[in-house]
Amino acid sequence: MCVRESSDFFSKFGRRATALAVAVVVWILAALPVIITGLLADSSGSEGLLIGGGVCGTLVLVAAGLLIFLPTNWASSVQSVLNREDIEEEQASSPVGSAILGAYWPFVTAIYLAWSFITRDWGITWIVWPVAGVLFAAVAVFISTAWSVKNSRDVSAS
Repeated sequence: MCVRESSDFFSKFGRRATALAVAVVVWILAALPVIITGLLADSSGSEGLLIGGGVCGTLVLVAAGLLIFLPTNWASSVQSVLNREDIEEEQASSPVGSAILGAYWPFVTAIYLAWSFITRDWGITWIVWPVAGVLFAAVAVFISTAWSVKNSRDVSAS
């Protein structure tokens, strides 16, 4: 790796690694406010208020870690998605298939809620979700295969 490539590597990944390291340290330290206030609460009379302050301190530290971590990593993942060149291939899907797959989960939810409210058998009706997940994959593969077969026939016919 030459100097230029290593400079590009560190400029690209160095900032992300530093942000990750700092965020992890902040997240580890986020336990301290609760621990410290828990220890102090034993010796004072205002336990509830003190522990509540510790929880608030923990939440502030977790939020600070996210504020450090997310901008660097989220921006790079969005950039990698936006720079992909195969997006056009993914978007070339069947309009009928897109409509079917787009309506699939709301339809499954309606079936689940109707079945559950009518029978009031919430302990059994959960089975709709794993079955619907497997069927969704099967329907998506079927639609994708049918669309690619149709496209290959259209290409070979012209």
